[in-house]
Formats: sequence, structure tokens, C-alpha cells
Amino acid sequence: MTCNSCANSVETALRATAGVRYAVVNFATESAKVKFNTTDVGIRSLIEVVEGIGYEATVAAGSAVVQADDNRQIEIASWKSKLFISLLFTFPIMLMMTILDNISLVSKGLHSPVFNIPGSTWNDLVLVSLATPVQFYCAYRFHIEAWKGLKNRVLGMSFLVSMGTNAAYFYGIFSDIRCLWQHDSSFAQPDMYMTSSMLITFIVLGKTLEAIAKGRTNEALRKLFDLQAKVATLIVTNSDGTTNEKVVAIELVQRGDILKVVRGGCVPADGIITQGEGRLDESMLTGESRLVKKTIDDTVLGATLNVDGLFYMRVTGVGRDTALSQIVRLVEEAQTSKAPIQAYADQIASIFVPVVLVLSAATLLAWYTLGTFGLVEPPANTSVFLFAFNFAISTLVVACPCALGLATPTAVMVGTGVGAQLGILIKGGEPLEAANHVNTVLFDKTGTLTNGTPCVTDVIVVVDDRNTDDLVLLAASAELGSEHPLGRAIVNHARLLSKPLEIPNKFQAASGKGISVELTNETVHLGNMDYMIECGMQVGPSVARHRLRLEESGKTVIFMGLCDQVVALFGISDAPRVDAKATVARLHAQGMAVYMVTGDNRKTAFWVAEQVGIPVHRVMAEVLPSNKVAKVQELQSDGRIVAMVGDGINDAPALAQANLGIAIGAGTDIAMEAAQMVLMKSSLKDVVIAFDLSRTIYRRIQLNFVWAMGYNIILLPLAAGVLYNVNINIPPMFAG
Repeated sequence: MTCNSCANSVETALRATAGVRYAVVNFATESAKVKFNTTDVGIRSLIEVVEGIGYEATVAAGSAVVQADDNRQIEIASWKSKLFISLLFTFPIMLMMTILDNISLVSKGLHSPVFNIPGSTWNDLVLVSLATPVQFYCAYRFHIEAWKGLKNRVLGMSFLVSMGTNAAYFYGIFSDIRCLWQHDSSFAQPDMYMTSSMLITFIVLGKTLEAIAKGRTNEALRKLFDLQAKVATLIVTNSDGTTNEKVVAIELVQRGDILKVVRGGCVPADGIITQGEGRLDESMLTGESRLVKKTIDDTVLGATLNVDGLFYMRVTGVGRDTALSQIVRLVEEAQTSKAPIQAYADQIASIFVPVVLVLSAATLLAWYTLGTFGLVEPPANTSVFLFAFNFAISTLVVACPCALGLATPTAVMVGTGVGAQLGILIKGGEPLEAANHVNTVLFDKTGTLTNGTPCVTDVIVVVDDRNTDDLVLLAASAELGSEHPLGRAIVNHARLLSKPLEIPNKFQAASGKGISVELTNETVHLGNMDYMIECGMQVGPSVARHRLRLEESGKTVIFMGLCDQVVALFGISDAPRVDAKATVARLHAQGMAVYMVTGDNRKTAFWVAEQVGIPVHRVMAEVLPSNKVAKVQELQSDGRIVAMVGDGINDAPALAQANLGIAIGAGTDIAMEAAQMVLMKSSLKDVVIAFDLSRTIYRRIQLNFVWAMGYNIILLPLAAGVLYNVNINIPPMFAG
């Protein structure tokens, strides 16, 4: 593909294929992403569709980053080869036309007849001999793609280049034939050979630079991919129970293998430490520069660096299942997607070439008419037709549809790659554009604004016949299977007693309210006050007093009910993140309205909001998980562009509903899937960085559009000769 028109034609053809549900083609990466029903169409048929309109297609094997990079290197080498040959043949043409022709002795020899054939000159013979390889070898790709495009009614940059250079070259050939026919060498147009050759040389130079630039857009992602280890030290267990070490290629590592990682070694795959410990540099994946201590049962990620220590690990993820591969795959998919602003470029590109063809024809007609009626005087020794013809060719070849097609995808590719290096995964151009328009940020409280590691600080027993430790063990047994952070806090608190917990018989949960669990001798109710009342629990007079004291100190209160009465209160504290206040302040400084949503009680929510700098009137407390989506919709109905920042399963629907969903990386996989951005290192400061990066990329996209449109808006009229009367014009040979 040579321009965005090519990408649009391939995309249109794929979308028109029966069974294809979705297709998007990225000109910058020269890749396509297609979703289709396998019962209606297959990969081979899709390749045939692409080949049927004149393009080549293959199935991406392995990482698209590596394959695209390898293909790009081949393409760069091909363009460099053509550029070398173009220069090799074009430089002598320029030398003949500009210097040798002005040396009388040399000029006399060049303009003498070839073997005394009337109308011929050595000058024309040498020029056509030099120009022909440039025209038909160096520009071969343009001619072939122009012909295929013409057959399929797809006119792109190749058509303009082929038409312009062929017009100049064959006009020179026609002039030489006329010289031979009429035995008069004065009809020769040697400038046409220099025009076509220099045009092709400049265009090939541009294509070479473009290929190099496009190759650099994926450097950040390629560096990520190159981080993975090439070999691993495998621990092999012999039949007699002894072990020995064996160095194997990373491709041979399997899930369940035990690997040894030494100091300074790269972790070969994802896994869990079984023995030893290490201090790991995970900056290449998370952007976090601080070393992370890892010990037994801790998870380690492939491609991270063991700076200090020695450990053995059991492999849990290899190949495409590693965190690194998932990051690379996510960024690859992001780079294939299109930003909404790209739709404008696609619309312009679809009519660009026809408009240029009409403009070129109108230019030829206008100047020929003006010259014929004597309204403008052509330069000396130039016919009226050649005078008009030069303007028409300049108009054809100066046009640049490629710049429009590359304006968005190149910026998106660079931005998503840089984001990945910073530990910010951006899923395409759409979230980049959405982030630029966001004016409201809605934070979840637990695990987002707070550390997400709540701990029990108070256990208050409000009945006389119950032992505190016994109640803690009962509550922990009830929460044993819970994934809720507050439930885990109670379980962790009970483990300090070093006593066994009972496995529950029955478990019933009321989302956002509490749980009821049957143990061997007790039915335990745990939750908020509303849930206690729903379960018919009697509330003693001291409960309200204890509750008020705990909530005013910013603690979440969990009530415990047994035998139809509330028997205890658990005060649970989850401190705000150290960077939460600074993050909120930065967002306020950028003119954003910051809100907080939580299922927690109002007093606790207000206390946390006060700590991080969120106004209490922007706090949404006691919100059930199912109602978080409604809160996002309320803000959107007020005309706000909302970014939702969360980390848990309960946040996933709200993340999907928001204009921009941002998931904290330490959260669940469901939240990561629902979000459009993922912060790998769980730092709230990265929310600000993500917005800053998005704005920078979006401004670059806009600037690219300004340059692309400005180039064509300014140079097309200049090439057409609108300023010819003030001696400003673009000769065809320099228009490319």
C-alpha cells in the first residue's frame, strides 16, 4: 500500500465480504484486523479478496510487532536499492542538462547526429537510455499498483505518480519520434527525461524516508518484545530423585517447569517462586523504577530482571500467555484501531485523487487557453502546450494523500508504545481522543483512592455473653470464601489468633449489603446496618454510639449478627494512597471536576474525601455496585465527559459506561478488560500522566493534520501556477 486510499479500498473490500462482521486496515502498520463468522468465510477467502483488488496479504504468524518490523526492514532495503539506482542514473541526466550542455565543445558532440541519422542526437539517445531504467525499474511498483487500482476503480498516490511520470517520459519519447519522423532534432524535449527521472528519484527518496520513519514508530514496542529471555535454566529431576541443571531455549519451557534464576538474570517466563528470594526490576513492564522484593509464593513476570538474589520458580505462563505477550498483544490491537478523528482523513482521502485529476486537467486547459490567446507569454523556446503541460504534471505529482493517511496512525503508534514503556496501556486511538475531551473524573474509593488493603482496627462486642476471639473466628469463617477486601481484612485479622477456621456450609450474599453464612452451630450475618435490619437483627442501644465514633474516625463499620441480635462491630480502616491528594490537586489544576463513588457509609466517605481533597458535595456514598453505572450516566446526562477510575469487579460496568475507563493495574482482569486504559504500576499519579500523554498525542495528531492539509492547500495552487505572474512556480522535476 502506498497511501491511505489503498488502505481504505482494502478495508471496503473486506467489509463487503459475506461473513465479515468487522474490518479495519491500518496504513501505517500495513496490517488488518478482521472479525468474521467461520461458517461463512475463511482466512484463505479473505486473502483472495485482498489479492483480487491488487494487493498481497499473508496471515500474521507470531507477534505482529516482530513480523511487521521484519517486513519493514525488507521494505526499507528495497526502497534504498531503488533510491541508489535512481541516483545512479538521474545524476548523469542532471549533469548533462545543467553543466555539460553549457560547455560548447561537449554540447556540440552531444547534439551531433547518431551515426548520421537525421533528427537524432547523442544527447537524446543518452538521456532516454538513462531515464528508461529509472522509469520502468525504480517506479515499477507505482505503475503496477496504479494499473491494479485502475482496474478496481481505486485511485491512490501510485496512480498520480505513475500518470505524472509516464506523461513526462512518453512526451519525451513522442518528441524524439517526431524528430526522427520529420528529420528535425529541434522538436526534442530533453527536459521531459530529467523531469520524469528527478520526479521518481525525489518520490523514491520520500518513500525511503517514510519507510524508515514508519519503522521507528514501533521501536518502543519492539524494545519491549526484545526484553524476553532467549534461554532458561531448567531443573531436571532424575529417576533417583537427584536433580541437575540444563540450559534450554525459551521456546522449550513448559507450564509447570522449575527454573533457576540467578542474580543479574532475566526471568524467562511468568511463574511463582518456590524457593529463595530476589529483588526484581519490573520497570520494563510497569514503569516502576523501584526494586520489588519477591519471596516464596510471590508472582514473578517474564522479562523482568533479578537484580539481587537467587530463586527457583514454577512456570505458570509461557509464550502468548505471559504478561509481556499480553501487553504487546494489547498494544498491537490498539495500534490497529482507528481514532474517530481518522474518519475525517478517510473521507478526504476517498475523494482526494479524483479532485487532483480534475484540478490537473483544468490546469492544463486553463494555461493552454491563456497561452493560445496570448494572455500569457510562455518562456523562450517553450511551446504553449509544453508550458501548460508542465503545470499539469506539477499539479499531479505535488499532491500528497499519504500525509493525511499517516497523520493519526503514526501518532497513535508512537503514543501507545511510549505509554507501554511508562506502564500505561492505552487501547487504541479512541481512548486517546476521549481523554483529550474529559472534564470529569470519577474515582472509586476502595482500592483506588485508598490502598485497597483494609485492616481491622477495632472489634467491639456489645453483648456480655460472647468472647471477642470466638466472634472474630466465627466472622472470619463466614468470610473465608469471600473476595471482598473487607472480608479478607477480617480473615487476616483472625489468622493472628493462630486458630483453625471453619469451612462454611451455606453462603448467601446480598450485593453491596452483606452475607449470611451457615456454620456448624451458628448462622452468621455480616454487613451494613440496613442488612442487619433486613435479617431481623435487634440493635442494642450502645451500637449507634460505637458506630458513630468509628465512622467519624474514617473507619468502615461491619456489623455482626447472631441469634437475632447484633453482637459485635468491626472497625476497618483503609488509608488513602500517599499520592491520592497530589493527584486530585493536579486534576483540579487542569480544570477537571473530581468525584468519588463508594458503597461505604457517608461519614467514612466524607472523611476519605476530605483527606484527598475532594469536595464533599462531589461524594457519592452508599451506592450499590449495580447503581455505579447510573451515577456515571447521571454525570453524562449533565453534559459531562466522564473518566471512571476503578480497580474491582464491581467497577467493571461503570468503567465500560464511562467515556473513558481507567483501570488500576493491580485490580481484577475483568476490570482491565472493561477499561480503555490500564495503569500497570497502580500509581494514581499515572492518571495525570495518562491524561498528559493523551493530550500530547492528540495535539500531535492535530498538528499532523494541519501540516498535511496545509501542504496540499498551499502547494497544489502553487503547482497549478496561480503565482506564475510573480515568478513563483514549482517545476515538475521538483514537485515530487
